[in-house]
Amino acid sequence: MNTKIRHLEESDNKDLFEIHSFASVNENTSQLLFLSSDKVANLFSDPNNYTLVAELDTKVVGYVTLFLTNKIRDRHSAVLAIAVHPEFHGR
Repeated sequence: MNTKIRHLEESDNKDLFEIHSFASVNENTSQLLFLSSDKVANLFSDPNNYTLVAELDTKVVGYVTLFLTNKIRDRHSAVLAIAVHPEFHGR
């Protein structure tokens, strides 16, 4: 098994949607449950967001995203989101 950390690519959206399709990924968070594939793609398409993915062989199994804002009063802050595919928890 070869794990690689790399920048997000548009082709990763299918794997990101799969990660978010598990209720256990979103429980105990403020994230809405069962996001559509379009909504998941939109989360990661904003140029103010920076995402790194963990790729195992050829499958994205997790990610970390830094969500920034252009709001003047909030420019000093960001939101950090981390998600891991349930089959890879604890590895």
